[in-house]
Amino acid sequence: MLLEYEMDLAEGSSSFILTPGALARALSFCVYECGFFDAGDRYYTLRSGLDNHLLLYTLEGQGMVQIHEKCFSLPPGEAMLINCMSVHTYACLPGKRWKFFWCHVGGSGVPVFEPLIYPGAVRPIFAGPDNPMPVLFRELLEAAERSSPDFPLTSNRILTDMLTFLASQSAAEPPPGAASQHLRALDALLNRLQTHFAQPITLDEMARQLHLSKYHFARLFKQYTHMSPHEYLTNCRINAAKQLLRGSDEPLRQIGERVGFSDVNNFIRCFRRQTGLSPTQYRKGWRNLPQGQAMKPE
Repeated sequence: MLLEYEMDLAEGSSSFILTPGALARALSFCVYECGFFDAGDRYYTLRSGLDNHLLLYTLEGQGMVQIHEKCFSLPPGEAMLINCMSVHTYACLPGKRWKFFWCHVGGSGVPVFEPLIYPGAVRPIFAGPDNPMPVLFRELLEAAERSSPDFPLTSNRILTDMLTFLASQSAAEPPPGAASQHLRALDALLNRLQTHFAQPITLDEMARQLHLSKYHFARLFKQYTHMSPHEYLTNCRINAAKQLLRGSDEPLRQIGERVGFSDVNNFIRCFRRQTGLSPTQYRKGWRNLPQGQAMKPE
């Protein structure tokens, strides 16, 4: 592990070191350390080899983050999630102060959220005006200071809210390198797939609609939807099949054809892969439910 640092902190800075127990480690997110720093211009940390992620959020002033040989400014309202196994530096800019919240976070949910927050390259995420990040961070620090027995549950909820918010902010921004005309065409294509999913369409045809190569189209589609074109189309078809299975007695072959599967065996395989149930099991499950009771989610 590499670690160099200089602490240049004003009064009012705070930090909390925590040791996650069995419950915390079993949840999606757990906190190892968290705090708020009012840093002067000599403050910096250089690190690598730490097996967790660092979430930074600038409240006032301006910080700097260097990772993967790229340097980013972190002004107010911007956040970053840093994999601490990689070599990285974060520091206050010369002649500035940097007031920022930070949290070292681990758990099985981090590798799930990281590609949602960064569908392309690592970069600052602008949280926008009146965003919930400062309120959530203050709630996290207050809970850490109290060190109450329910801290694992409270911190898991807060970090879920934080990372979900950052993922939604990232999704609202165009993928890096995506031209606006391509995004408009992609939106039109998605609308078509949602309503004409039963019609056969190939990857070549979809790429031609956006005037892109198959490779660039597939990459843009995955960045925009977090699914491959095939996964997206299959999802549309399976969702429509669920409605038909719940509300009709049509044979499986007929339902499969109506939603775009020419082969009933392929329909059954895809349905089981997506839901964990065969179409017949799914239909029986809904028919056997007491009125007003929902079926157990797949």
